[in-house]
Amino acid sequence: GIRTIAVLPFAERNTEGGEFLGDGMAETLIFALGKVPGFKVAAQTSSFTFKGKEADLKTIGDKLGVATVLTGSLQRSGSRLRVTVRLENVADHSELWTEQYDREVKDVFKLQDDIAREVVNRLQSSPGRSNAAAIVNAGTTNVEAYSAYLQGRYFWGQRGEGIRKGLAFFERAVALDSTYAPAWTGVADSYSLLSGYGDIPARVAMPKAKRAAERALDLDSTLAAAHAAMAFILEVYDYDWAGSEREYTTALRLASTYVVGRYWYGMYL
Repeated sequence: GIRTIAVLPFAERNTEGGEFLGDGMAETLIFALGKVPGFKVAAQTSSFTFKGKEADLKTIGDKLGVATVLTGSLQRSGSRLRVTVRLENVADHSELWTEQYDREVKDVFKLQDDIAREVVNRLQSSPGRSNAAAIVNAGTTNVEAYSAYLQGRYFWGQRGEGIRKGLAFFERAVALDSTYAPAWTGVADSYSLLSGYGDIPARVAMPKAKRAAERALDLDSTLAAAHAAMAFILEVYDYDWAGSEREYTTALRLASTYVVGRYWYGMYL
């Protein structure tokens, strides 16, 4: 009864918006589908290894251990967004579902939820159950803040100078929407790494990281990334081992496939 799926990064068909939008949409769908009971979704770090590579469906399925693969492409022109998605069966290369969406950029949150719902409906043994509530929770309704957050995560993931670039985008996101919990988590993670790499003294960076993590948790106590951010701070700066482990285990209970949390918890252990 387990439905296994990999979501590959969505290909950008033009340069407007950069890679962050295609990566961000795939990341959002991975997280959303991973919370659906009965679904097992390949982790982002695994599925993103195929980004920009030519690989046949069977190779992808074998390497990621999944029976289905979701691919997509997007193109943005001004306020319009065109997204094409395809769901395929690894075993016989059959196309289970394909769709092209033409939407306003401001409707990107509804678009992502529509895609996630349709994937679930196509793979569930009892279609229709996913319609009860929204699957995707972006954490904001401000498209500009969401765009800034995606850019922040894109650069943050590159490390090096990308961390400072990411921090600037995260701070822009919270300036646009002060209640955007994932963006506050990004601020916390950025200051934590800037301290760890020696870019900013720990006595300066880590209190800022902790305030941002506390803000994220105040806004959304169910956000796994916020608990992982706090766990890292308690571990490397406060030396609060018990508190750190409590936060790590909470993060992984909320989102067992959150890769950053698992990685940091492994370092803690």
